[in-house]
Amino acid sequence: MLAIVCFATSGLLSLHFGKDFNWDYQNYHRYNGYSFFHGRLDVDIAPAFLQTYFNPRIDATCYFLSTRLSGRCAGFLLGGLQGVNLWFVFVLIRMFLRPDMGRFLL
Repeated sequence: MLAIVCFATSGLLSLHFGKDFNWDYQNYHRYNGYSFFHGRLDVDIAPAFLQTYFNPRIDATCYFLSTRLSGRCAGFLLGGLQGVNLWFVFVLIRMFLRPDMGRFLL
């Protein structure tokens, strides 16, 4: 239940703050996803410098959602996916602070 609340809250916060279409997003988040889907990973040599060599599958998710869905829907889903990390952090904290309680949250 807490994971769903974190997903929905972060998704709504993402919609509230709006899109960010800055240089970093254009340079490597969007382009790494583009090059992953269009077979350009071996053709273009480090177009985004060091960030080119990060895992392209993470950026491919962002690129896929932003090209296939509306902006609001993609923003909600990407914000929600980031919000699920709050639930994972909560579970880890509970496991370390009280090991007997961590098993009930999984």
